[in-house]
Amino acid sequence: MWWCNACKRRFTPDDGFWKMKHKPEVVAEACSSYRRGMSFSSVSKHFKEYDKAEICPATVYNWVKKYTKITKNFTDKLKPKIKGRIHQDEVVVNVRGKKHLSLESQG
Repeated sequence: MWWCNACKRRFTPDDGFWKMKHKPEVVAEACSSYRRGMSFSSVSKHFKEYDKAEICPATVYNWVKKYTKITKNFTDKLKPKIKGRIHQDEVVVNVRGKKHLSLESQG
C-alpha cells in the first residue's frame, strides 16, 4: 500500500496481482508447473505437499486462464531484434501418411 503526499490518500497499484489471496510467486509457479505438464490437480497437490499454499485445482485453472491471456497480449506486441547469422534446419515430419515441413531455428 502506498501513500500519496499530494492528495493524502492511500492506494494500491494494480500490478496484475491486485486483490489476489496468494503471493505473485505462488501464482507464477502454479502457472509454470501447469505449462511444464502437470495437471491442475497435480499442481494443487504439489503445493499442499510442500506447504506452499492451499489452492484447489479450479483456482489453478483460473490463474492459468487469466495470466495466459495477459501474457499472450504482452508477447504478441514484442518484436525480436535479431542480429548476426541465423542457422535454420528443415525437418520433414510424417503425420498420418502426410509429410509436413517443419523449420527449426537456432540462433
